[in-house]
Amino acid sequence: MTTWGQDVTTLLPVADVIGLSEFGDETVRVGRYAWDDVARFVADDCWRVQADMQPPRVLASGWPPPEVFERLRAHALDESVHRKPLHDEMSEAAERITNRATENTRGSEPG
Repeated sequence: MTTWGQDVTTLLPVADVIGLSEFGDETVRVGRYAWDDVARFVADDCWRVQADMQPPRVLASGWPPPEVFERLRAHALDESVHRKPLHDEMSEAAERITNRATENTRGSEPG
C-alpha cells in the first residue's frame, strides 16, 4: 500500500492499494482504493510515470477535480471520515482571537 494526500506532490511506488486523503473544512476523508481504479480515473491528469527510476515510480501532482473524485469514490475498498485534528481547531481558534484583539485595538485608537 502507498498513500497520496490532497494537494501533496508525491513520488509514488507502484502498489496494489493506494490510500487517498482528502481534506475538507472540518473533516479528513480517508479511503483505500485499488491502484488500477485510481490510475483509470486520474492518470491522464495527475500522474506522470517516472520510467527512468528503478523500481518505476509515479509522480502524483495536482488532485482530481470533485466530479472525478466522486466517480472514483464509488470504487473505494473502504472509506472513513474523521474530524480534523484538535491542533487544527486550536490554531483556528487562536487566529480568531488574534484577529479580534487586533480589531479591538484599532477601534480604541484615538482618531
